[in-house]
Amino acid sequence: MTYMQMTHEWLPKGWIIEVRAGGKNMNKMYKFYVYPPAGVRLFSKEDVLLYINKSEITGFDTNGECDTRTKDNILANVEFNPHSLPEGWVKEVVFRKTKTGVIRKDPYFTDPVNNYSFRTRKSAMLYVQTGKVPKRAFIQRTSVHDLYSFEKSADLHESLKKRLDFAARTNWKSRRSLKSKNSSLTEKSLSDEETEDGDSSDDLSDSSSEVKKNKGKLEKTTCKTKKSVSFNTAKRPVGRPSKRSTEEMPRDVEIKQESASSEEYWC
Repeated sequence: MTYMQMTHEWLPKGWIIEVRAGGKNMNKMYKFYVYPPAGVRLFSKEDVLLYINKSEITGFDTNGECDTRTKDNILANVEFNPHSLPEGWVKEVVFRKTKTGVIRKDPYFTDPVNNYSFRTRKSAMLYVQTGKVPKRAFIQRTSVHDLYSFEKSADLHESLKKRLDFAARTNWKSRRSLKSKNSSLTEKSLSDEETEDGDSSDDLSDSSSEVKKNKGKLEKTTCKTKKSVSFNTAKRPVGRPSKRSTEEMPRDVEIKQESASSEEYWC
């Protein structure tokens, strides 16, 4: 048995320990004893025994340093000897507030012998039956037995401060997400502008395609003219022409044919 279990042997079954943050600067933690079926919250061992023996509810006073009307300052609920697990096991439900404002509850089942913590009851029962430690099991830096072994109030532990700073971290994350959202919006607007420019570029591309088509047509006509010129041009005989062929064709006619072919080529 751990010290916390020995000091809480008197706590009847069905009661849980509720740990809340308080103090002027939220630098303290307060312990309450809660009986969920009746909705009773008491502040000391004497008050619990008085309620069990005489059904009397005693008021408590924390000098206004711990608000019990809200769930925002709850750090954890601790239950001894949870259902379907051997004696000595402790169930801790850690309270955390998400960025949407919803309170998330994470359960942990702690072994009293080796201080292994398990996220689910099923994995804890499997460890009890087989003795095999699952991959997700871990040992807490500060054991649950040492964390809540105080009476009424104590200074807030360093590991619990992180739970209170969670809201600040979520606000910081929300600011980062807001910045990323704004940047994504600017990128979207830029992309919209680019798409608008893209429309004009499409017009330009259409006009350029028309120019290319016209250019292609001109090249085709030029090729045709080249072919026609090449076809219309008289083929010269291979070898040295005879004196008779040169004498039959006048010189001025030959010059006129060459000039006409050159004009057809450059038109």
